Amino acid sequence: MPNPQKDIVKLRAEIAKHDRLYYKDATPSIDDQAYDRLKAELATLEAASPEFNFGDSPTQSVGDDRLEAFVSYTHRVPMLSLDNTYSMEELIEFGRRLEKRFPDQTLNYLVEPKIDGVAVSLTYEHGQFVRAVSRGNGAEGDDITSNVRPIAGLPTTIENAPDILEVRGEIYMRHEEFERINAIREAADQQLYANPRNLAAGTIKLLDPAEASARKLDMVLYGVGACEPARYFSHQAEIQEKLKGWGFSVLEKIWLSDGIEKAWTSIEELDTLRQDFSYPTDGAVVKLDDFRLQDEAGFTSKAPRWAIAYKFENSTTSAYKMKQASPPKPHVGRLPTNSKPNAQKLYSKKSVSRLAALEPSRPWQFSNQCNLLAPPSRARRYTTKTRSNAKTFDLVIPC
Repeated sequence: MPNPQKDIVKLRAEIAKHDRLYYKDATPSIDDQAYDRLKAELATLEAASPEFNFGDSPTQSVGDDRLEAFVSYTHRVPMLSLDNTYSMEELIEFGRRLEKRFPDQTLNYLVEPKIDGVAVSLTYEHGQFVRAVSRGNGAEGDDITSNVRPIAGLPTTIENAPDILEVRGEIYMRHEEFERINAIREAADQQLYANPRNLAAGTIKLLDPAEASARKLDMVLYGVGACEPARYFSHQAEIQEKLKGWGFSVLEKIWLSDGIEKAWTSIEELDTLRQDFSYPTDGAVVKLDDFRLQDEAGFTSKAPRWAIAYKFENSTTSAYKMKQASPPKPHVGRLPTNSKPNAQKLYSKKSVSRLAALEPSRPWQFSNQCNLLAPPSRARRYTTKTRSNAKTFDLVIPC
């Protein structure tokens, strides 16, 4: 016999476990899509049995990345999460709800790449950088200033700035830096890191700033939290140009779309371009452009009603992981007969060339044995060991 209370308790416990692994340990055991399915299942059960839908449910709150070793700091404006979808129909329905809310308005949407990084809030007071804080539980986060300050391109002062400004964005690690660190760990027979996002999350929470600064992190900024005076910006699209003028690293491309259908077209274009961005992306963020309309639309307990994240299914950000796995069969040609496929490592196409440049002492050699059939943005290269003229080479096979 169905027992909704038991099912809800079980799902909440499972989600809590995955929240701990993702937010606190930076070692998730499932991908985003599987995690989102768990939360969707829980939301369905809670909707059918509202008597068991308590306020502490993970469907009503954001995750919490705070650690006891760090000092907590309260955000002037909460850092909420976003509702998300993998469905075009649900994205269109999001737009239809806003059209009903604002029947006499022309609704413009800003479409931005959704970065697979670690959320950060930078506080500036009278133009001076004073603090960097993690998302935490949305209301307060960890003070990570000492680990963020060394990041290249972080403006320490900004001219003609508001009196108080919280700049929001993501910290990430480029693929070549991730692979450089893993190559060093592999040479030392240490466990490899799973992916750039987890390594970035772990790096900003290191207690030794010197150790953190030895790992190259990057940031991209795209939004604001608190801003005094309050009406310094009137539209979301203004923020990009202002941040760029102040010297922040900003999104490589954004789209201002007239209506939700055109926003979908922009998302499709983003999907074709994102492989060439310097940061990993796993979807798109769609926001009402007009701040006045955002204020009227309001918020739920954990997310704004004026924004949504569209996630790409089976996002190719997974291709940036370095795996201990057999590679797929090449499209053309074959691996040398003396290679050991089960011992091969998977690298992104560009990063192997960059590794060669970073470590010129290693005898890197590129094979001409196979022709490259896949589009460059989706190409992958496989590294194996073989012997030639009594020397060991890293033989790179495109597929």
